[in-house]
Amino acid sequence: MRKNNRKKHTAGVSALTAVLALIVTLLLDPFGGLFEQFSLDAQLIESFQEADLSVCIFDIGQADSILIQQNDAVLMIDCGETEDAPEILSKLDALNISHIDTLVLTHPHADHIGGAKEILETIPVETVYMPVVSASTVLFEELMDCILENKIDAFAANAGMEIPFGNCTLRTLSPPQDFVSDNLNAYSIVLLLEFDGIKMLFSGDAEQENEDMILNSGENIDCDFVKIGHHGSATSSTQAFIDACSAKWAVATTQYNSPHGLPKQEVLTRWEDSGTIVMCTHQYGDVYALIQDGSLDVYTSKEFVSKD
Repeated sequence: MRKNNRKKHTAGVSALTAVLALIVTLLLDPFGGLFEQFSLDAQLIESFQEADLSVCIFDIGQADSILIQQNDAVLMIDCGETEDAPEILSKLDALNISHIDTLVLTHPHADHIGGAKEILETIPVETVYMPVVSASTVLFEELMDCILENKIDAFAANAGMEIPFGNCTLRTLSPPQDFVSDNLNAYSIVLLLEFDGIKMLFSGDAEQENEDMILNSGENIDCDFVKIGHHGSATSSTQAFIDACSAKWAVATTQYNSPHGLPKQEVLTRWEDSGTIVMCTHQYGDVYALIQDGSLDVYTSKEFVSKD
């Protein structure tokens, strides 16, 4: 298993060889359903389980689903599209995740909440955080019904909150309380996680409006690792925001032949020109960020040669 250490700030991102392979046969999962099983490299699974804090940004196309584990505490950010739920559940199974303490659904677009209902019905989830906004879709209404029927604690999230999670500090930077917008992306919950001297920023589909509000708040967002907002769209990742992040690593959740032409090359270039190592999931696969003894190592599940 090869890794990139943040102390060696180079653009060559190593990958584990063939750690993600589709098994043709269907296997029974421990949650009681049948779905396609994905095989993860045993060494990667062991590293994920043994790290002081582990993050996995799943490669599920132009959709978000992020798993974070710290000791026995499990946090998930978003659940991809409806059709992504079986793959997400399979990956949770492979990583020996049998419960979720906290589920953050950043905003009610289908590529972030689509798989939530099936996941909530399949694996125990204790608490859900969502922004104060609704969507006039059957998908959103069914999700809310599912939360109520399963008696899951649900909380509204806005800037300035602290969300309990293991031994971490997890704060919401956006959206502001009483925020009003016609743009659902602008309601995206932005999370800043701090653990053992390392900071990670998870931006959902936050756009320039959110980024400007965060910068104007005076919040220190200098960090080591960023989940790029809105799949690398030009509506996010302003130069001022990138400069304030000063991140060593950045990941965009993307797909080949995106119907929206994402990620935008000018956005990736802005990050790269700022000295950030940029990874797109459609090229690198699942991205794993593991913190051990105050050091951040990054692994990817596909072999891809990046620019020097």
